[in-house]
Amino acid sequence: MRRLILTTCLLFFLKILLVGQTEFRRGQIIKVNHDTVSGLIDFGGDDRNSQVCTFKTETSPPRDYHPFEISGFRYKTGKFYISKYFRSKDNVKPFFVEYLVKGKKNLYLIVIKGHEHFLIDYQSDTVIEIPYSDESVYRNEKEYAREPTLYIGYLKSYFGDCPALFPTIEGIEKPEINNLVSLTRQYHHLTCGDSGCIVYYKKPREFSVAIEPKFGYVRYGLHTSYNPQYQFLLHFLIPRSNERMFMITGIMYGKSEGDNNDDYYEINQMYSITQVPIKFEYQFPYKIIKPKFDAGISFTFIYEDGGVRKNQGLSGSQEGSSYFVFNALGSAGVLICVSKNAGFDLSVDVEVISLTRSHSFYITHSFNGGVYFRF
Repeated sequence: MRRLILTTCLLFFLKILLVGQTEFRRGQIIKVNHDTVSGLIDFGGDDRNSQVCTFKTETSPPRDYHPFEISGFRYKTGKFYISKYFRSKDNVKPFFVEYLVKGKKNLYLIVIKGHEHFLIDYQSDTVIEIPYSDESVYRNEKEYAREPTLYIGYLKSYFGDCPALFPTIEGIEKPEINNLVSLTRQYHHLTCGDSGCIVYYKKPREFSVAIEPKFGYVRYGLHTSYNPQYQFLLHFLIPRSNERMFMITGIMYGKSEGDNNDDYYEINQMYSITQVPIKFEYQFPYKIIKPKFDAGISFTFIYEDGGVRKNQGLSGSQEGSSYFVFNALGSAGVLICVSKNAGFDLSVDVEVISLTRSHSFYITHSFNGGVYFRF
């Protein structure tokens, strides 16, 4: 009961700390009369940024602006969004679209439900998408898939005053941010010598890693006691996908010993367990306390240190046996940031693991903390 009360109080405390936390970054809004106001803008992610801009200053509280209530907004060291109508097959809706390249020909990006849509000008305040989707043809009453080519026609039409680009366009296998930015930049170089061409898109860092030594206590499913567990983890940023998404790997080591709830072994059964996890982690965009969740698998090496068997009424000892298994695992916790690149990590891990050669699986959980350094 005491443990339940402490856990409830901790969760309530964290909730209080998290309420109202948002990741505001320095930037400016551009009013419809083209005046600019500097302040702080909530960095809500690509999806949210296409819908709303939450802006505040030192003297004014946060306020939500929707497309065409302002002309656009821009982060001081990041992305630039402007108000546009997005014309699709079904309808026309207002969005904040991200400026990738501005010039004689413009290139934009919008992210809807995690999917990227590359846009070009249709009218002064309206954009259309460069289409890319699976295509099919019907022959003899059968449907056959074929490579999509409609985007090539769109690009040739858009850059039609520069035929020298057509071979480059035909060589694009799929519209992506790097080849489209390069194409638009090349267009300006050929037609106006880069005069008036502004590339707002900044290529994300190709490599970012954080190291994290951790220590905690783990209770393996077969036993009722907690034992020390040691971890050394590497967190790799996944480029372009999401600046809050990381891939995690490393090494985890622990021993399992103590009271045994399984009918197969006596109390003194012991295991040495070494694991190499491969997990994907999402960190929420808060400045000081970042909730985080991760899930994945671990490649687990289990060494049986010894124990007395009582299977089928036969007694005997076994020592030195080892084997490999794959396990599913996940965790939840918080990263408490003391600076931009350092912090403390507290987490609860849950794992489905098999500690015997049988097909029995057990729930394992651990409580641990670590020190997080990002480079």
